[in-house]
Amino acid sequence: MRVWYGGSLIGQDNEINGITFAGGGSGTVVENIEVAFNKDDGVEFFGGTTRVKYLSLVANGDDSIDTDEGYQGKGQFLFTMLGSQGDHGTEMDSQQGSDHDAQPRSHPVFYSMTIIGGSDPDELMHLNDGTGGAFVNTVLTNPTILGVLFDDCTATST
Repeated sequence: MRVWYGGSLIGQDNEINGITFAGGGSGTVVENIEVAFNKDDGVEFFGGTTRVKYLSLVANGDDSIDTDEGYQGKGQFLFTMLGSQGDHGTEMDSQQGSDHDAQPRSHPVFYSMTIIGGSDPDELMHLNDGTGGAFVNTVLTNPTILGVLFDDCTATST
């Protein structure tokens, strides 16, 4: 499935993602998707354990992959190339608010992931707000500021 030039501005700080997954179980397997030139995030996972394979994200307006609210899914063969508008290759959060140990904690497991920086992103991977994760065979290239930023992840995030 291909989603190109999607998304729109609903209101200030409220845009539509290319594809949004909300609380899908481990039986939810998504394969062969591409999101390109979207106005906001390429894909966003709100909780759940959805599994994704063969994901291509190109020149999206905010984050390529955004995880939140206890997402604990797996992904393999993930590719993202940030454009001039993109912010992060991944922005991973666990919970909203100040309790970064709230359960369930986000802990995605991503294998064979490539993130190529663009002309004006921040970090290639931003791990934030109590998230953890495992990232195996990951290639980060062409960052403009940092490859990985850990921000408010607490001592037990990894």
